[in-house]
Amino acid sequence: MIMVEGLGRAGFFRWLCLSLARLVHYRIVPLLVCFMTLSALLSMFIIGTSLGYTFSDFITNTGAVAAICFVLMLAYFTLCFRKEFKSVEQENGGAAACPAPSTAVTRLS
Repeated sequence: MIMVEGLGRAGFFRWLCLSLARLVHYRIVPLLVCFMTLSALLSMFIIGTSLGYTFSDFITNTGAVAAICFVLMLAYFTLCFRKEFKSVEQENGGAAACPAPSTAVTRLS
């Protein structure tokens, strides 16, 4: 958790999210998929290491349940917010309005 705190203060997670957003051209549904995948992968490392599991042990024990939940949540959000997704994409020419990632990294204080 100390490492996560340090990475958060350094702006790593903000940089990572904004870089992914730029990679998918700020499209809403691909952003949703990327952020859900990113949070799942990062959580697997933090939870797995605290329990003493390797990454492959964690995937073996919880991979099927995580994959099913991922698909269900993606379907839920897509169905519940499809009107909002379409209206935002039409307003912004097919993309969400997001800032460009900063190249400067904030120093730890």
